[in-house]
Amino acid sequence: MKKCFDCSCGCEMMSVELDYDNNEIYISFWELGDKDTKTKMSHKLRHIKYILKEGNPYSDQICFTTDEFKKFRDFVNEISLIKVNDLNP
Repeated sequence: MKKCFDCSCGCEMMSVELDYDNNEIYISFWELGDKDTKTKMSHKLRHIKYILKEGNPYSDQICFTTDEFKKFRDFVNEISLIKVNDLNP
């Protein structure tokens, strides 16, 4: 099960995915749009090295166990009760 959420500015996106097999929840952040700049070769090689060493190419991914996700969920539920106007004095 996977759900995506767009940033209100339209530049980024967050995806939340439930992995039933590993009993984990993944949260990833994505930058949207086509960038005019090209990635430097040194960055590409560093990325390849990271993939070979760690096995996961995404440094912006968060993996939650069920218990950790429940803490995250509870926090989001708690802050969702705060009125936006109360945040700006």
